[in-house]
Amino acid sequence: MMKRLLLAATILAAAPVAALAQDAGLYDPAPPADSAFVRFVDASLKGDGTGSVDGAPLDLSGDGVSSFVVVKSGEHSVTYGDATASAAFDAGNYYTVVFNEAGQGPVVIKDEVLTNPAKAGLHFYNLTGEAGLSLAAPKQKVAIFENVGPGEMKFRPVGAVDVDLAVESGGKTVVDVGSVKLERRAAKSVLVVASAAGPKAVVVDNTVER
Repeated sequence: MMKRLLLAATILAAAPVAALAQDAGLYDPAPPADSAFVRFVDASLKGDGTGSVDGAPLDLSGDGVSSFVVVKSGEHSVTYGDATASAAFDAGNYYTVVFNEAGQGPVVIKDEVLTNPAKAGLHFYNLTGEAGLSLAAPKQKVAIFENVGPGEMKFRPVGAVDVDLAVESGGKTVVDVGSVKLERRAAKSVLVVASAAGPKAVVVDNTVER
């Protein structure tokens, strides 16, 4: 199967957002019009589990985050570990389904998508219980997302650059994310979760698995 795939104010310019498929390749067949796009996140980021939508597996190995899979719009059974629940997905939309470390959940987050091919997309998820987390570019002293609450996701189109990122709380760095390469017509997610040692973060490419 094929997987596809701020600096100063100039890279923080917003673009219109619509429920459209991310750049899935110019020559791949388009999914059916009634399709939705779903991925799973294990909020421990252990990357050692397998989830499923209506029995079809989603691989969370590696970073604890699956690729998006194409599903028909409507109600679906979602399973991870011992947790099974029903979730509704609307056509044309992207969803991140979050399960906690005990396999409980899910929390369903409706994602925004990149529609401007001249920009890169950046998503920031606060999957901790901590209020007011921010994502910043410390070297440039720029806050990209500020005061993101528990269970919230923020998105914006940004410039295609290489940038060092950090998660901050109260103006202090709590996670050094490191250098991230942001590319045109592609989106990345920065997900922050709680751990015994404090918040930890992972950066993943937003890909669609066909």
